Amino acid sequence: MKKVTFLVLFLLVMLLLLVLGSFLYFSKEPQTKASEKSTKIGTLGDSSERSENSFTVKEPASSTEGEATINVSEGDENDRQLACLERFRSQSEWKEIEAILSSIYMNGEEAAGQGVYQQMPLEAVKSYADSGDKSAMLHYGSELMWKSAFGVHINPINRNPGESTEAMGERAKKHQPDLERFYEGVGYAYQAAVLGKLGATMEISSLSKGLLRKMVRTGQPKKSILEVFVQRQAYLNLMQKVHQNDEVLLAFFSSSDELQEDLDLLFQEVEIKPNKLAQIKAKIGQESKRLIEQWEKDRSRIGLTIYPELMPKRLAVFFGKMERECR
Repeated sequence: MKKVTFLVLFLLVMLLLLVLGSFLYFSKEPQTKASEKSTKIGTLGDSSERSENSFTVKEPASSTEGEATINVSEGDENDRQLACLERFRSQSEWKEIEAILSSIYMNGEEAAGQGVYQQMPLEAVKSYADSGDKSAMLHYGSELMWKSAFGVHINPINRNPGESTEAMGERAKKHQPDLERFYEGVGYAYQAAVLGKLGATMEISSLSKGLLRKMVRTGQPKKSILEVFVQRQAYLNLMQKVHQNDEVLLAFFSSSDELQEDLDLLFQEVEIKPNKLAQIKAKIGQESKRLIEQWEKDRSRIGLTIYPELMPKRLAVFFGKMERECR
């Protein structure tokens, strides 16, 4: 079992793992035999040989008795970290941080799937989104991205009540992503971010990562996979730019090297030639520039601060102390 990081535990306290858990359930593929070191799941070129044009996913190695002992130790450490986080969570500064996160992303009820718009049929949410409600835009966009990427609705109210969990899971595994519909959802989420739900940029990049995994596993065309990859990286760069005055918030929304993680996903154990990597980075740079310029234009048009500062210094200090003590 992988070591649970401080930030994952922190998000657990925020209840966001309820969302992430569903995401992992519906985006994962059937597990293969543990003895298989690697499973080929799609070739992006004409050749069937394993090369830079092939995407693979490594299967986890089987557990050993020694690993089980390590996992117990890690479990104790995770319990300690959770207890530490709960101690900080009881303080007034944490309530202020929660309020900021609720204003730019989701509140506790929404993170647990119990928000107002999560209890409405999708078309009703769309009507609110189309009328300019930024929260509805975020939820409608998220629902579209989920359904088009994984084949199932995230909110139970939009599912077929007569379909069993097993049948829904099988349908999700066989689903072929609908990119046109996915980017329709991206459009709604982006507009929500422009209007103030800044966490929507994280929602886009996070679900794009799941979409990438799904596309690799189902052997989608190379061109389509790379386009999604470039778009995801552009939204990550937009997120970095949007929160440039609030570095603490970036700790909530991204890991240290998302680019390398995505490259590892797409080209596992295959060395990428320098000129090809340069071409990929150039495309990301171009799309990032276009997206950031669009953001600046859209925020200026409605009179909002282009790059807001949301987290007061004292709260950033509080968060830093919590991170140090709870690691």
